[in-house]
Amino acid sequence: MIKEKSMRYIKTIFAVVAGLAAVMACNKLGEELSDPANGTDTVIALIQKGETKTYLGADKVSTFWSAGDKIGLFTEEGGNNLEFVASTQAHADKGIFTGNMEEGTPIYGYYPYVSGATDHTAIKMHLASEQDADAIGDYDFKASNSISMGEDGVYELGFTGVMTMLSVEINATATPMESSTLKSVTMRVTPPAKADAAPAVTGDFTMNLTDKSVTFEGETSDYAKLVWDEPYPLSGGKATASMFVNPASIVPGSQLHVTIETYDGATATTTFTAAKACKPNTAYSFEMYLHGLNGAITYGGNPIS
Repeated sequence: MIKEKSMRYIKTIFAVVAGLAAVMACNKLGEELSDPANGTDTVIALIQKGETKTYLGADKVSTFWSAGDKIGLFTEEGGNNLEFVASTQAHADKGIFTGNMEEGTPIYGYYPYVSGATDHTAIKMHLASEQDADAIGDYDFKASNSISMGEDGVYELGFTGVMTMLSVEINATATPMESSTLKSVTMRVTPPAKADAAPAVTGDFTMNLTDKSVTFEGETSDYAKLVWDEPYPLSGGKATASMFVNPASIVPGSQLHVTIETYDGATATTTFTAAKACKPNTAYSFEMYLHGLNGAITYGGNPIS
């Protein structure tokens, strides 16, 4: 069964302040100021209702700002790709950023920052096929073209994700894998018709901030693979593996082939069929029950029941 969950709309609030006023504002938020070397302007980014970026929350859907996150801003006055760096000291749904606004009015924003980008309609980016489970939010690309002026001259930017999050809810209870430790989870996508070209699940793409669209082209792959550098235990025989993919790569009839690999040499495979097309800024979960797969679990290539 495939479950769909919209990822919450994010509103990021930016306020350019300086000197004593900046210190007072940050004290009120209980945060520390960024290194002044990042720029002369301090930007306060408040993410309302959670879900933003670079750290996966306990609900396995929400991601949050972390120290060192970088966003790019484009201004109405022609400021191109202004870099702002987060100084948030812990995973949070609000962050403090510093950079140089150049007295401009922001009209577009995106994450993560790409050095050298000059055209807000064609930002070259890359969604990795192999994704680090300890930094999954790094692949949660976001864009903003919704700007408003809040109280006290505060700019509000609404960020939304441009990718789709796929989560495999693994249940290995009552199987030989119940006490195993995870090494990787791979999801390979094949098109509804065999004659169709392999879908671009991950790889090179261009982001257009005008409509927050993405176009995959160039070097692409038909899979996404979540990896753990250290053995990740199946707590009570259960775990959730989340990864980000190109929304357009999954359409009605697409086959999603999931393979689980453990550090003790076991593998398990199964296939899901998509009933509808995936949407950006949306999370989909797949319940993968290993009990009763009959031969789909192997050790060293040898099937076991």
